[in-house]
Amino acid sequence: MTRWWMVWLLGLPVLAGCAERNAGAMTNEEAKAAVRPWLNCVFARMDAIDDGRTTPTVLAYEIRAECHRFWLGSPGLELPLIADTVEKSRAIRRNEAGATRNSVRDAQTRQGTSVSSALMKRSRGTYVVPVTVNNAITLDFTVDSGASDVTIPADVVLTLIRAGTIRSTDFTGEKTYVLADGTRVKSRTFRIRSLMVGDRILQDVVGSVAPTSGTLLLGQSFLGRFKSWSIDNSRHALVLE
Repeated sequence: MTRWWMVWLLGLPVLAGCAERNAGAMTNEEAKAAVRPWLNCVFARMDAIDDGRTTPTVLAYEIRAECHRFWLGSPGLELPLIADTVEKSRAIRRNEAGATRNSVRDAQTRQGTSVSSALMKRSRGTYVVPVTVNNAITLDFTVDSGASDVTIPADVVLTLIRAGTIRSTDFTGEKTYVLADGTRVKSRTFRIRSLMVGDRILQDVVGSVAPTSGTLLLGQSFLGRFKSWSIDNSRHALVLE
């Protein structure tokens, strides 16, 4: 469950109650549906402008200016609810960041300088390896030594943005890539905070945005940071040293 949905569930009963009191004989489901536009607006504005340094109260005034038209509750309750949502969101974000740091530290302690491997599985005629991105989502990547960077399709990048694990400051610019057929394409590049394959975790990996129809590729921005890597065909495993 993403950070936003967790915060949403924390406040939904209160908001539904506001809608019921102000709109008369609404059913519980109707009341919940009535407050969703306001919640969507609050979360979208918070994600866009919350820099983590502005006080929740000041941020609440800025968010209310954009979202007030959707509000159905008591006038005196809107600002406190927004400020409380900001604080809960930041607390969840801090916990997630702490969990990521701990998992990275534990994995690095386990791995030392030893060789580790991650089992691969067959998918659509090729072998893929499970990769956890930003400690948020695990997806199957094709190992591609010919790809200069880790490549992630735009729809997956958007999902990670909505989950709060990629922010605008993580985007680093644009690069031109040469495809296998010689075609040159431009793609946006961004910082992947962490990639975990098996028990190996790398931080600050260069990623590029592929079209929505593109393939998840584990390229050299990940593979090239190991002393060596290989594919064990007998065990169908990616071996990292």
